[in-house]
Amino acid sequence: MEGGGLRLVVSPKQWRDVSCLQEIVIHDATNATHGEWNVLGCRPSEKRPQVFEYPKQADYPNIVMPIVCSLAAIGMVFSMNARSRSDGWWPAIGAAFPFIAMAFPSLAVAASRIRDQRKRRFQCIETTSEGISFTDHGVAISADWGSIQQYKYSYFGWPLETLSGYTVETASGTFSFSSQIRDFQLLNRIIRHWAPQAAMVASDVAANTLGGEKSLSPGGIPNTGVRIHHYRTRTNRGFLSLMIVFAMGFLSLPFLLLWEGEPQRINMADIIWTNVIAQSITVWCWWRYSAARIEFDESGVVERSAFGARRLMWSEITSITNNDMIVTLHGGAQKVRYWNMIADFERLNSEIERRTALTVPGKAAQEV
Repeated sequence: MEGGGLRLVVSPKQWRDVSCLQEIVIHDATNATHGEWNVLGCRPSEKRPQVFEYPKQADYPNIVMPIVCSLAAIGMVFSMNARSRSDGWWPAIGAAFPFIAMAFPSLAVAASRIRDQRKRRFQCIETTSEGISFTDHGVAISADWGSIQQYKYSYFGWPLETLSGYTVETASGTFSFSSQIRDFQLLNRIIRHWAPQAAMVASDVAANTLGGEKSLSPGGIPNTGVRIHHYRTRTNRGFLSLMIVFAMGFLSLPFLLLWEGEPQRINMADIIWTNVIAQSITVWCWWRYSAARIEFDESGVVERSAFGARRLMWSEITSITNNDMIVTLHGGAQKVRYWNMIADFERLNSEIERRTALTVPGKAAQEV
């Protein structure tokens, strides 16, 4: 929403009841140029180009602070465990090693983002109703929407694949942009609106879902009557990797204490219980990542969990609740649950709404 030199952006994923807000704005903003919601930059009456650029400098408060905090924690642990030179530095290094391992993911993410911003800081993309243009130093590529041949989506950013990237192939040349460009979601939406012939090789859902769209259908054959929603996504894999690092840190604790030559500090009961809890949580998360899923067909929906299968017929579902993390389908004494981290969460919500004539609370609006 724009007016008076100000701009208000409301994310449907972070705000509640966005659809109600949209209705209120349409009803009360009688002086607005447009009387309906649409993609910014795609309305026929708009003459101005949409300009997309990268920050000229890296977002240091959000990118560098994890590095500073990680190095400070490692230095503190190292200095607290440092002894005289006659003892050597290995005991102190051993004590700091788990913190180094836990800090590695945040350091890798920050490094990949800084590197990408520096590489692309002079790039600029402009879009109009006629076409798209890209400039980077002496490179200039312009193309009308009909000449876009392919639109690719991928992940990059060694070693954690932390950045999403888009590649546009046209008859005039090929260029790419990353998720760090300002309003990159809007840019993505504009391209998909004006160039429908260049269907993305991997949509947003398929790109984040390991195995792509085929993994959401039995046998890898889409539209077979049964739909599968699992938790094997790149995002969940990243969280699982961090949990494994923490679990390995707990597992190595007694060996590190022995390495330091202080067996008296080892309380085996505390270490065993700590490891049992940490490893159990990690194993449960791994199982959920690899095997848990939601299935549905024309007759009903099934939840596959560690406690077995729970099934509800569509006609048995009487209400739906959502606590922002877990959606629960209620049907008498039976319940089916799924987390918002499940693959293709929005489509699952839409299918449930269509088949039950109920509303999933907090469901994000489709257009803003």
